[in-house]
Amino acid sequence: GLAQLTAADLPMLRCLAAYVAWLMQSIEGKEGDPGLGWMHGLHSVPSLRQLHVHVMTQDLVSPCMKNAKHFGSFRPPFLVSLDDVIEALESGEDLSARLHLRTADEDMKRRNLCCHRCGKDFGRKFAELKRHLGSCNELPVAPWPPPRHGQ
Repeated sequence: GLAQLTAADLPMLRCLAAYVAWLMQSIEGKEGDPGLGWMHGLHSVPSLRQLHVHVMTQDLVSPCMKNAKHFGSFRPPFLVSLDDVIEALESGEDLSARLHLRTADEDMKRRNLCCHRCGKDFGRKFAELKRHLGSCNELPVAPWPPPRHGQ
């Protein structure tokens, strides 16, 4: 997980960032792209032991998105960009403190569910948010560019 990363991991993280940047640029505008852009990130509290990066469309409309916790895990601050991790390690910052790793899981569970495109707040009503996501026509408020450290 993120808490175990150190400055010694920077070369690997930069390679991973380069791959993610290439992947995001390669799939942008291809068949099946919903046209809302792509995002990437690592879970601040990973569900798998192996370090992995998620790359997904910014519509977040999927039959796999089944509950509020799952939705929250793909939104900041629970989802952390590779750039944030690399910059923290380069500057010698403590990842746990900068990324709030100790409280990320509880913070995510308490946070209201908001549409990341139009900002509408659904409280903790996941079913209503999911219906809304299928029809929201707004562009994402903050586009996620490919990792800068990978270019």
